[in-house]
Formats: sequence, C-alpha cells, structure tokens
Amino acid sequence: MITWLKSNKEPKKQVQEYMKKTVPTRTAYIREHNLPDILKEYPRLLDTEGMVGQDFRTLFPQHCDNLFMKWPSFSDKIIMYAEQQVDFRNLLKLTSDPEKDEEKQNVAIQVLPVLFPSGTIKALEGKKKKLKRATVAESLLSYVQIAPIGTNIPDFLEDVKQTQPFVLLLGNRVTPEQQFVIIERFAIPANSILHAFDLCFKCFYILDLNYPWEGTNAWDFLQKVVYGLGEGKGKMVSTSSVLALKNFITCSAKPKSMEM
Repeated sequence: MITWLKSNKEPKKQVQEYMKKTVPTRTAYIREHNLPDILKEYPRLLDTEGMVGQDFRTLFPQHCDNLFMKWPSFSDKIIMYAEQQVDFRNLLKLTSDPEKDEEKQNVAIQVLPVLFPSGTIKALEGKKKKLKRATVAESLLSYVQIAPIGTNIPDFLEDVKQTQPFVLLLGNRVTPEQQFVIIERFAIPANSILHAFDLCFKCFYILDLNYPWEGTNAWDFLQKVVYGLGEGKGKMVSTSSVLALKNFITCSAKPKSMEM
C-alpha cells in the first residue's frame, strides 16, 4: 500500500482507505525520521485534502473535534480576559472591533500569543550562550502571518524561513479572503481561520514537530486546555499565564448559583 500511495493520488477513496490502514506504520516511521524524509515516504499526507485530519482522528478520536466544539464558548471569555491584560487591538493592528460570532472567534484564537510570555532560547553570543527572549511581534509571526490579497503563494513559499507550521491569512486578521497552513514549502488551503489553526495544530502532532520556540505558549494552551491532550508534547509544566487563562475560562463557565 505504501508503494502504491507514493505513485497515486487517485482514486481518492482508495487513497483515503490506504492512508487510514497505514497509520500505525506511518506513525512509527515518523518518530524515527525528519520531515523531508517523511514527506518523501508519504507524499499524500500533505498533498491530499483531509489526510492530516484523518490521521489525527484515527490516533486521537476523542480529541479531534475539540477546537470546533469548545471555541464558540471560549472566544468571548478570551477576549474579555485580553481586555484586562494587554492592548491587544494595537498589537494585532485591528482597525475595528469584531461584531459577529465568527469574527470574535477569529480574533480570540489570534490573540493567544500576546497573552502569554514570548518564548526563550539559548543563543550563542560570542563564546557564551545567553538566554534570548522573542519579541511579541516574533511570537505572533511564528503563529500567524498576514499577507495582502493576491500574494503569489509560490513566491511566498520561496521566502519562508520558519521550518515549523504556521497559519497564513490573505487580507486581514478578522475576515481574510483565504487562509492556509504553511509547512515545508507547502500551502495547505483551509476553509476558515478556525479550520486553519485546527489543521496547523494537527500537523505538529501527526508529524511529531516541535512548536516554534517564539510562540510555544500559545500552542501549549491549545494542546492542554482546548484539545485536552495533557503533556503529550511540548512543555511538561505550563507557564503561569496559561494556567491563569485556563482558570479564568473555567471560573467564567460556572453557573451563577455556584459563584461566591
């Protein structure tokens, strides 16, 4: 089946069937190989619609729909929390407040990197390694990027330096014309902003990739609080700001009769 999959994109139903049957073999292979080798061995994973989602659903059936199920109730609380913490409108360069539910959900998922400390890494300065902290702008860019409508995607991919997946929006943050997940010089189309972040997160898990160090806390929040995957990857212990937002959402969800 693996040999057949390397050479065939059609019929799609057969591709889906063979990809599902080879999930255990593929998962073991991914643990032992780098991304270019993985995509050479399993090219259908990224160039055939729905294969990343199918792998994730096969491996994590109880968690696969969590973002879509939870986010409508989370988004208002996250925006309310952001209002108390940072000038997120300025940081995200929003020109107006979101009004529709979908717009609020789009803003809420993009505000996460500015609610948490930017990531740190040990970088060599001279002969010594020093702790370097990413800027808020760098944290945001590692998570989601905005490009003008009409951007030539092949040209954009040629200039991509980040090796980990991220979301690309064409137009603006709130109501883009198009959205993609960018990974290994692939641009995978998504149906909505929420779908793009869902697909991006699942790429990290299915391909066993590290989160970008600049914005790791945003993905840690999605992993543990939204998808409920615990300490499956990334940080063993979440930063206090991730726990604070989790507690805010949990407390806000309590019925009034339970409030003191």
